[in-house]
Amino acid sequence: MRIAGLLLLIGQQDETWLDGWKHRRRLTFSSRAEAPLKAGHQMCVPVDAAYLGMTDKCAKEFADVAVAYGGKRVPALVRPGRKAGTFDLWFRLQKDLPAAGRDAGYAVHYANPAAPPNPASPADVFDWHEDFARADGMRVSVDGDVKASVAGGRLVIADVSADRTERSPGRIALKDLPPLPGFSLTVEIDIETLEAAAFSLALVVDMKEDVPADAAALKRVAELADQLGDPEFDVRERATKDLVKAGRIALQRLEEALKSGDAEIKWRAESVIAQIRAAHPPSTIAAAVQAGDGTRHATRSVRIGKTRGDYPGAIALPGRLAITISRDADGEVEVLWNGVRPDKGVMPGDVKEISLQLHKGVAGPIGKIAIDAITLRRHVDAESQPTHTLDVEETRK
Repeated sequence: MRIAGLLLLIGQQDETWLDGWKHRRRLTFSSRAEAPLKAGHQMCVPVDAAYLGMTDKCAKEFADVAVAYGGKRVPALVRPGRKAGTFDLWFRLQKDLPAAGRDAGYAVHYANPAAPPNPASPADVFDWHEDFARADGMRVSVDGDVKASVAGGRLVIADVSADRTERSPGRIALKDLPPLPGFSLTVEIDIETLEAAAFSLALVVDMKEDVPADAAALKRVAELADQLGDPEFDVRERATKDLVKAGRIALQRLEEALKSGDAEIKWRAESVIAQIRAAHPPSTIAAAVQAGDGTRHATRSVRIGKTRGDYPGAIALPGRLAITISRDADGEVEVLWNGVRPDKGVMPGDVKEISLQLHKGVAGPIGKIAIDAITLRRHVDAESQPTHTLDVEETRK
């Protein structure tokens, strides 16, 4: 019976090999959560191929690496790791992972020079993703005042209009966002601006405001906004003061006024918005980089509601930067810069909009900023993330 059982086990192992691949390593996930982790959850498995001796056996850029579950290949993405000789393997759970349970049905295959293309696109793995592979059909909208184009799989930002200020920045807004109470948002940026005008680039998550929609109050706000361009100075002044008193209910109408071709209307709208936001901090999560004017180090700043932190000279330029904003279902927020230096805070509520916001401090082009990719996925807190084990290499005879 023992021999028969052993032979059966070997037969099952043979059936789980993907045809054409020479090596594999079994992959086991173990749950620490009190509730099951549902099928479809995005998994990331960092692989140090150099340390494991896989590099020379794999195709260029690890293009032949495949993930199998129960002997069937599953959609997976191979992304460069944080150092040479490493990569991150992204795919979705194929089956619910039981609470405090384990699943040893996965395997990482490699060493197949004739491997067919990976049957995955970012949309198969992530809840929302934009890699700027093509100019048409982008999942972002770009303000007309932002000079940007798609080239080489990146959104290259060359400039923003000089009249776009901190109070009214140029915007690149994400479209068609899924409803995710808990999320992890990452933007990969390449900054190549040293001899350029000072600029600020911010990743901003705006939350829905709990502002009473009183019809009479909104009508009054609209009337006051129209009076910002009144021929009489006293009328303009009074309207400005009354809009400040109106508070956050006036913001939407004032943001529309920022698009006016009248310089004074725009100036007064900016002033009122700044005063309202100073008195009533917005429900916003923002991670910003300020640089330019030939400086080789940029300032990073973080705002989570009323809390703000500024870190001068924290980012070396030119260079690549990954900004990640994570928020769990309870509103606990963490902002990471290249995976480290966390800022934390609390911001409950529903997401209204996610955007990249850009402005500059002086005339002149900002140089070159490239957005490589934007990824949004559902968030699972660190305590509930499953652990994984990548077993010893097996070779198919």
